[in-house]
Amino acid sequence: MPTAMLATQTTVLRAIAEYGATRTITYHSRLTEARIRARTSNAAASLLPGQLPQV
Repeated sequence: MPTAMLATQTTVLRAIAEYGATRTITYHSRLTEARIRARTSNAAASLLPGQLPQV
């Protein structure tokens, strides 16, 4: 997983946890990028400490 993608996923996951969001909308310039992010979101969440949501 590219570092920049992991960084943005971490930011989104922390915001979800902080604000109690139940849904998010993200915009991607490429469909391939959106699919990769969707597949790797739970892996990114597992790298973070504490109770972060599984998406």
